[in-house]
This record gives sequence, structure tokens and C-alpha cells, in this order.
Amino acid sequence: MRRRQDNDGYLNPSDNCPLIANPDQLDTDKDKFGDACDNCKVTPNDQTDTDKDGVGDACDNCPLVYNPDQANLDGDAYGDVCDSDIDGDGYPNVSDCAPYDPNAPQALDIPCNGIDDNCNGLTDEGGVAVWQFDDGTSGGWTFDAPMNGVGWQAWSKGESKTKPGALWYGNPATGNYDGGGIATQGNATSPTVTLPKGVKVTLSYWYLFDIEGGTSWDLIDLQIATQAGGFNNWTNLVAKGANTLIAQWGNQLVDLSSYNGQTVQFRFSFQSLDNLANTTAGVFIDQFAIGSGQIASAACPKVNVLPWSDNFDSYTSSLADGEWSAQVQSGFGTSNWALGKNTTGHDAEVVTKSQIPNFATVGTQLISPTIKTGTATSATLTFTLTYNAQGGPIGGLPSNSTLSVRYSGDGTTFTEAQLINIPTSPYSGAQKVQIPLPASGNVTLGFLLTSTAVIAQTATWTIDDVVLQ
Repeated sequence: MRRRQDNDGYLNPSDNCPLIANPDQLDTDKDKFGDACDNCKVTPNDQTDTDKDGVGDACDNCPLVYNPDQANLDGDAYGDVCDSDIDGDGYPNVSDCAPYDPNAPQALDIPCNGIDDNCNGLTDEGGVAVWQFDDGTSGGWTFDAPMNGVGWQAWSKGESKTKPGALWYGNPATGNYDGGGIATQGNATSPTVTLPKGVKVTLSYWYLFDIEGGTSWDLIDLQIATQAGGFNNWTNLVAKGANTLIAQWGNQLVDLSSYNGQTVQFRFSFQSLDNLANTTAGVFIDQFAIGSGQIASAACPKVNVLPWSDNFDSYTSSLADGEWSAQVQSGFGTSNWALGKNTTGHDAEVVTKSQIPNFATVGTQLISPTIKTGTATSATLTFTLTYNAQGGPIGGLPSNSTLSVRYSGDGTTFTEAQLINIPTSPYSGAQKVQIPLPASGNVTLGFLLTSTAVIAQTATWTIDDVVLQ
């Protein structure tokens, strides 16, 4: 008896999915397995699925490793779970400090950001030299004379890791490195570079070898020579090997620490060895960069991000230690914010001395460092405000003493968030102010202290324990 096992109107012998109802019998790849039950809908296959992930071997980007989602960040032939370079940036995963970021590593490490940008195991390095070949010049590199039009040059009309330029071994007239019947060779030599002493020094460069692979033909070496050797003692640093990437951009890292303190030159030396199979684009070098060792953390400016706080206690000389600044307002006296000392540490303070009838006036703004706020739209500011006055004929009270709490997105134009009337002396109290955060992603706080007549012999205002969260 003939059966319709899935009840879709087709008898099992003629049903291309006998266990799954598919009355349309759609079979996109014409392999006699209907789309409803085909594990490779657009690739004809026999339904073999070695890793049992529901994707047939014929269309599985990792046929031996279970990956039903087929995730493939760089869009190449290999899924992420079996791809040795997940982000396709030329760095193998094992040496890529950001294996899911195709824009990292960078040519040089960015100082003071706390990140190993160039994947050399160090953070916050200083730069020694970098050549990008993007300005239309050779950057001081020199080149052997071309052979039948083929040779090294700085070129901005072909391949490059970062547009527009790169170092290229080829022939502009033909777009390849074919010597027209002869083997070609040539050197590209850098200017002299003095390497720093006592730190790790790393060379990074990007290469595209659109040439023959392997070690028998089309040889290219990166070499180094020293001033002590008269710049004639050329020594190989890197040679093209059996596993060198061909026809795709790759990155090379070289530890130069053994040359610390020396003045050196680099050169790329190319030899085609024969006149055969030289009709591809040739050799491209880009982002040739030398980074020095880590800089002292004390040399890095402080990065302020939410939540942020400051109690002034770590400063030794002035408020500028913490990137605070102060501005006396036009039309007022010379009193200004300065680093003060309290019973537990430091604070920010204004001290005014006056003697009857020479009344003092105060108008000065304390400005915080810039604080990164990201996408937050508001934050709560808390701080301690104190006032104390001594001497004077009527108890040492200030006249119309106020503190305007302000904020700015550019550090220049301030908007008032709240005006605080400072009570009679003595006073100490915790303040709480809601701050609308600018869309710029940064905020600078301003504390504008104003008093039209200080009749105390000594008056002091202080701010301490500032918190924005």
C-alpha cells in the first residue's frame, strides 16, 4: 500500500520530503531533496552532515566543527569557530589582541589609552617613526633603479592598507612586476632611524605579496643594517616563508629590542629569480611603524569618565595637578580659587581678606576637568560647601554670597543648573544638584562664587568631595 506519510498530498516514493509536509515540493538546488528538508538548500548535496549541526558538509563553512549559526565575521570561506583569523585583518587569532576587531591592531600603539593597540604585549607606548606613504612622497626611502620599468616606488594608485598610498614593487605601465623577459630585483631602503635605549622596541608593517608563494621563487626579505657596521652589514629580519600569506594583506611584528640605542636602516630586498609567472600585481608594503616601550603612567593625562569623583587630596602643588582651572570674573576683586588644606587633606578654596572701609568683592569660577559621559543624559552632582568668616563690625557676614553650579559641553559656554545662596557664617553642608548632560558626550563643571561685599576681616569658602554619578 502506498503511503502519504506527511499527508501533504504526495506519495512517499515521489515526495522529496516524505517526513515533512511540503505540498509545494520546492527544490531550489535540484538535488531531489526538497527545501523543507534539505540541509543545503542552494547547493546540490547528498545530505552528509559530518558535524551534525544541521548544515550539510557541501555548504557548511566549518564542516568538521559544530556551528549551526554559521557565524562568519570576515565573510571568507571559514566560519568563526574554525577560522584562524576571525576578523580577517591579517593577524592570526593567536597573536591578535583584538581577534573580533578588523580595525585592530593599529600601526603604532596609542599612548595613555590603556590598550595594546598594536598587539605587541605592551600598552601605552611612545612612537619612534611611521611611514604611511600617503602624501605622494617616498618619506625619505631610496630605491634601486628600475629594471625594464620594474622597481620600488611610493605609489598612490594601487593597493594600500590605508588609502591612498603604499610602497610598491612593480611597473606602473603594466600594473605587474613582469620584467619583459628578464628576472628583476631591487631594494627599497629606509632613512636612518635612532632607536631608543632601555625599552622594548617593536616594528610593525602590513604587506600584500601578490607574487609566487613558497620559498623557491620570488624572494623578499626585510633586512637591517647598523651605523656601527657602516650600514653595510645587512642582516635578515624577516624572509618570505612557506606559510607567508599570499595575495592578501597580512601584518608582521618584529622585536627590535636587540638593536636598542643604535642608529639603523631597513630595506626590503626583492628578487624574482626568473622571468616566469610575474604578471600579478607585485609587492605592497604599508604602515611601516616603529614603536618604543611603555611610557611612565605619570606622563599620561588622567581620563575622567562617569562615575567621577575628586577630593583634591592627591594634589601637592595646585589645582592644576588635577586639570582644574579658575577664572576671576571681570569687575570683581582678585580673589581666586586655589588648592587649600583642611583637617583631612585638601580642598578647593577662596580666601578673602578685607579691612573696613575697604570692602572686598569676589567673583571667580572654578572649572573642573572634562568628564566623559558617553550616552548618559543626566547625572547627580554632590559636594560639600563650607563658609566661614572672622572679624568685621557686624559679625563677619558676606553680602549676597552665592554659588552658581554650572555645566558646559565644550568647556567654554556654561549654563546654570542651580543657584545656591550661601547661609550666614559659619556654614558647612552637603549639596546635591541634578546636572543635564550635554549631547557632546563630555561635560565640564563650573562653580561660580560671587559676593558683592566681604566685610569680614577674613572670609573663606571651600568646596570638597565632588562626585558626579
